[in-house]
Amino acid sequence: MFKQIKTYYQKIENKAIKFFSFLIAIILFILLSPYLVQSQTETRIPVKTTKYTATINFKTTNNTATSSDTFTLNIDVDPGGQLINASYLFIGFASSSVTALDINTDNSFCSFFIEKSINQIEGGINIFCGQPYPGVATTSNIAQITFQKNINGLTSFEIKQNSQILANDGFGTNILKELNDIEILIN
Repeated sequence: MFKQIKTYYQKIENKAIKFFSFLIAIILFILLSPYLVQSQTETRIPVKTTKYTATINFKTTNNTATSSDTFTLNIDVDPGGQLINASYLFIGFASSSVTALDINTDNSFCSFFIEKSINQIEGGINIFCGQPYPGVATTSNIAQITFQKNINGLTSFEIKQNSQILANDGFGTNILKELNDIEILIN
C-alpha cells in the first residue's frame, strides 16, 4: 500500500514539474518575444550599387596664386545623386613648390575623421572620413587645404588613383568615377 501511494505522488510530482516547466517556458517566450522579432520597417536590406558616378574636384577662386604667400584649395565630392557616407582621399602635390599648412574640415560633409595627415617630405595628404546613415547625395565639401608657396611657377595637385568614395549601400561600394586634378600658377 505504501508503495502505491509513493507511485501516486511521483506521478503527481512529475505532472507538476511538467506543468511548471511549460508555464515558465510560456512566460519566457512572452517576455523575450519583442527581442526575437524585429519590425520590418527597421530592417534595411543592402542593395549592391553598381553605378560609378562620383567625382572629386579641386575648387579654387583662381588658378593663379598671386595675392599672398598662402592660398586655399577646396576638395569637393559630387556623388552623382547616390548616397555616400565615407571618403578615402590621397592627394599629391609638389613639395618643392608648396608647403601644406592646414587641413580644415569645418564645412565638410564628414562628421568624423579617422585620419587627416600631411606628409610634406613626400608631398602627400591623406583624409579618411565618414558620415553616419544616411550620408549625403549632393555635391559636398570634404576639406579645405591651405598651402604656402615656396617657389614661383606652375604646380599641380592630383587626386591619387587609390582614392575612394564609398556608397551607403550596405557594402561600402567604391563609386568613384572621375578624378579631376588641377594646376595652379604661382607668381
